[in-house]
Amino acid sequence: MSDLYFDDENVWLTIVEPNTRNLSRSVLWLRSSDLYIGEEDYVEEAEENSTYPISDVDVDAITALVDGLAVRYPSVQIDLPRLDVGLSYDLGLSWRLDLVDVRSTLATIFADLDGTITAVDQGS
Repeated sequence: MSDLYFDDENVWLTIVEPNTRNLSRSVLWLRSSDLYIGEEDYVEEAEENSTYPISDVDVDAITALVDGLAVRYPSVQIDLPRLDVGLSYDLGLSWRLDLVDVRSTLATIFADLDGTITAVDQGS
C-alpha cells in the first residue's frame, strides 16, 4: 500500500503490486454504497520506502486519536486523516491530520502508527 485516507463515510487507498512496483490500483469503499476497485495504473516506479504493508496500520490507534481530538477541540474539523510517506516530510511513515475551521488550517498534526503525536505544525 502507498497511501490511506479516510473520513466518516469513506476509505481510499492505493495498493502497489509487490512484484511490479510501477503498477498500482486505487480502492474506494463507501459506507453508503460499495467497494470500488480502479483499473491498473502504471506510474513511475515507487521509491523504496514509499510503500508499507497494510498490517502496519492500527485502525484503533488512529481512531482513538481522532476521537480524542474531536472531544478536546469540538469546534475544529479534522480534515481527512492520511497515511502517506510523501506527506510526512522527514518523519517517515506518519499519520497526517489537518485541523481546520472556517478560516483555514489551524495546525497539522503528525502521529506515529500507534497514534502517538510526534510533531505539530502550527498554521500561519
